[in-house]
Amino acid sequence: MWSKYDEMLLQNPFFMEIQEHHKDILEKSSRENWTICVPRMGTFELEDVTVEAILDHILIPEDEDNMYHTLSKKNIQVQNRHITKHSSHDSICDSIEILFEETFYVQKKSKYKVWCIECPLFWNHKNSHTQSIKIIGDLRDCLDFLWCESLGHTILDGIKNTVLNSAAESQTIEAEDLQTQKEFIGILFSQCLQVGMKNEIISDKVVDNLFFENFKLAVETYMQYCLGRKLIYSIGSACHQADSHLTKIIKNSNHLHYQDLGISCKFLNIITAAKSELSRINNYFTALEKINCLRKTFQIFQEGGSAIAHITSDHILPVLVFLILKLNINNWVANLLYLKEFRLSSLKNPDHISFVISSLEAAVEFIKSSEFLHLKKGLEQTTNCNNPKLKLIVDGIKSGQVNLFINHKSLMPEIPKQCHPLCLCTTCQEKEKEESSKNLDPLCHQSLLISATLSGDSEVVDFLLNQGVDPNETDSSGKTCVHYTVSRGHQSILLLLLNFSVNLNAIDNDGNSPLHLACLNGQENCVKALIYSSKINIDCCNALGETPLHLATICGYYEIVKILLENGASPFVKNKRNQAPLDVVPDYYIKEMFRKSISNHRVSPEEFRKVDKNDSISQPAPIEEKIENFRKIDLLLKAIESNDLPLTNFYLGFHSNSKIQKYDCCHPLCTCNNCKRNTEEHFFETDIESMNINICDMNGYTPLHVAAKFGRTEILRLLLDSGALVDVKTNNLHTPLHLACINNRTQIVKELLKCGDCKVDELDTEGNTSLFYACENNNMEIVKMLLLSGADCNIRNNAGKSAFQHCEENMQYRLMKILNSNMNSSIVDWDTSGSTDASDYI
Repeated sequence: MWSKYDEMLLQNPFFMEIQEHHKDILEKSSRENWTICVPRMGTFELEDVTVEAILDHILIPEDEDNMYHTLSKKNIQVQNRHITKHSSHDSICDSIEILFEETFYVQKKSKYKVWCIECPLFWNHKNSHTQSIKIIGDLRDCLDFLWCESLGHTILDGIKNTVLNSAAESQTIEAEDLQTQKEFIGILFSQCLQVGMKNEIISDKVVDNLFFENFKLAVETYMQYCLGRKLIYSIGSACHQADSHLTKIIKNSNHLHYQDLGISCKFLNIITAAKSELSRINNYFTALEKINCLRKTFQIFQEGGSAIAHITSDHILPVLVFLILKLNINNWVANLLYLKEFRLSSLKNPDHISFVISSLEAAVEFIKSSEFLHLKKGLEQTTNCNNPKLKLIVDGIKSGQVNLFINHKSLMPEIPKQCHPLCLCTTCQEKEKEESSKNLDPLCHQSLLISATLSGDSEVVDFLLNQGVDPNETDSSGKTCVHYTVSRGHQSILLLLLNFSVNLNAIDNDGNSPLHLACLNGQENCVKALIYSSKINIDCCNALGETPLHLATICGYYEIVKILLENGASPFVKNKRNQAPLDVVPDYYIKEMFRKSISNHRVSPEEFRKVDKNDSISQPAPIEEKIENFRKIDLLLKAIESNDLPLTNFYLGFHSNSKIQKYDCCHPLCTCNNCKRNTEEHFFETDIESMNINICDMNGYTPLHVAAKFGRTEILRLLLDSGALVDVKTNNLHTPLHLACINNRTQIVKELLKCGDCKVDELDTEGNTSLFYACENNNMEIVKMLLLSGADCNIRNNAGKSAFQHCEENMQYRLMKILNSNMNSSIVDWDTSGSTDASDYI
C-alpha cells in the first residue's frame, strides 16, 4: 500500500516545524545517520506538534539490526516497512506502516532520511486518530476522506462504476413513484458501502463509530455527486404537479413587496446577501451541499441579525417567503423532498439542520396556504382602489349614472407641481416624498384602461373601450392592457379585447408578447384564447431569445406545453444561451411529450436546427418558408384526419358561399347552440393563403391519401371533385387506393374506382398491388370490386408472390374460388353465399 500514497513533505506541518525551529536536529541527523519520522497530514492537529512529540519521532539506530531508539529513550523495531515497539508501558500501536521514504540534504554536503509514516508514533493512536478525523463539511472533504483513508482512488473508482452501471440499468427510474425511487437509492447506497468495505484499510477502521459515520456520509455524498442531475430530475418528475402548482402561485405573486409581508427595511441588506446565497441551491447535486447552502443562508440571517436587536424565527419566516417569491427557482418541492427523504447518513448538528429544513418547508407551505392567497388578494384589491378616478367610474357604472365621454389621457395621474425643477424647499420635498411612495403602486402612471384590466373589472373595460380608448396604448414598461390581462389570468377581459382591434403580438420592453406572459404565469385559459384567435406568432422570441414554449417548459406547466406543441410550437428554437426547449425540460413527463411530438412531427429536427433567427428578422430564408409550409400542411392533414370538414375547407380556401358572410358570436370561444349553428352554416373570412389540392408533406402524403387512409368519405369526394390526383404516390409509392385497401375502407375504394383514370395495378416499394392488400386482409367485397375494375391477380411482388399464391398459402378458399373464376372469365358474377371449403375449390 505504501507505494500508492504520496504527499509533499515540505508542506507537512510536522516537518515544517522541525525545519523552522529545530535545525540543530537536522544537522545532527545528517552527521549521525538519524532518521526523522513524519506522520502523514490529517492524522494530527497543529497543537499536537510539541517538542516532546518531535523527540518521539527522531530515530537513532542501535547495534542490533533493525533496532532503534528515539531521542526520548523509547525503543522500536523496523521490519518489512512497519514500525513496532517492545516496551510495554508505552501505548504505541502494534504496527505503523512506513508509507514512503525521502532523502534531504544539508547545504549540499550531508544528507538525512525522512520516513512518512501512517500515523504518529507515541501518541495514543486510537484516540489521536479519532480526534484527527475531520468533520466532513462539503464534497471536497468527502473526496479527500475517501482518498486519504483508503490511500488511493480505488474506492472512488468503484463507487463511480457502481453508480453508472445502476443508472444505466434503471433508465426509467424517473417515471417511478417516490417510494420506488427511495428504494432504488437505498439499494444503491448499500452497494456503494460494500465497495468501500472491501478495502482492507477501511474495514480495519470502521470499528470507530465517528469514522464509520464519516465514511457513510462520504460514500453517500460521492454517490449523489456521480448521479448528478439524474436524482433531482427523478424526484422532480415524481412531484411535478406540486412543483408546477407552487410555481404558478410564485409567478403570480412576484409583484408583492417586502412591506406587504411585514418585513422591516432593516432587513434589506440581509435579504440581498441571502438571496445571492440561496440562488445557488440548484447548482449542487448532493444533499450535503444543498443543506450547506441553506445553512449559509441562515448564517447570513444570524450575522445580519446582530445589528438588529433580536432576530427570531418570526423575523426569518417572512424573509424566507420573500426570497422564494423573488428567486427564479421552479422546483422547491423537489428540493424539499430531496433533503427530507434522500438523506441516508447523519450530519453534524442535526437539530440545526432540522430547523433549517423545517423553516424552508414552513415558508413553502405558507405560500400554498389560503392565508397567503387571502393576503395576496387583499393587497391586490387595496392596490386597485388606489386610483380615485377609476373608483369614480366604477361607482358610476354601478349606479347607472355614467354618461360622460371619457378622455383617457386626462385621467392620467397628476404630477405634483414644484416651485421649479430643482427646488429643495420643505413643501416640494414633501410632494416629492409623497410621489415616490405612490410609485410603489403598480397602477400609478398607467392608463386608465390598463388600471381597469389590472383590477379585473370587465364592466369598466367594456365601458372604456366603447368610449374609444385605444386598447394598444402602452405604459412605461411597454406593456399594453393585453399583457396585464393575460398575466393576471382575466380570460373574460381578454375575450372582450379580442372583439376590438387589439394587437395580440405587441411586445414590451423585454420583448415579451402576451403569450410569453400567459405561459410564464401559467394562465392556461388565456393561452388557449390567444392561440385559438389564430392571430399570434406562437414562436416569437423575447429579448433573451426565449419562445413561449421555453417559458412554459422551464416552469413545468404540462398542460400549457401540450397546448403549444399541439398547435405547432417548435421545440428546436434556441435562445441566446443556445438552449432549445428540449434542453430545459424539468421532468420526465414533459420530456416524453416532447419525444412523442417530435416523432410525429413532419419536419425533421435537422431542418429546425438550421433556422437562424437573426437572419429571419430582415428577410425570410428559404428553409424558413419551407418550415412554415410544412406547418400549414400538417394542420391541413390533421384536420382531415379528425374529419373536420369546415377546417379543411378553411385551409384549402373553399367556402360554402361565394360571398362570405360575417356573423356575431357571444365571444370568440363561445360554444352555445346558436354560435355552433352559425359555424356550421358559414366559414370565417381568413387571410390564409389557399393550399394546392395536391400538396404533400415530408412523407409524400397528400390530403387525398389521408382521407383514404382514415375513411373520410365526404372530404374525399370534395377533394376528387376539386381536381385531386387519384393515383398520386407517397414516398413508399402508396396510392390512395393502396391505403384504402390496407385499412379496409370499402366505401373509399368504391369512390376511387368510380374515377375512370384510377389505376388498380399500381405497385408500391414492396411490389404489392391493391388487390394483394385486400386479399391479405381477407376483404372479399373489396376484392370483388378490384377484380371487376380489371385488377390482375397474377402480378408478383418483390418476394415472388402473387395475390392468388398468398390466398393459397393462407388457405383462403373463398377468395381462391373468386380469383380462380376471374382467371377463367374476364367478368364473373360470383356467388359467395353459403359455406365454402377445400372440396368446393377442388
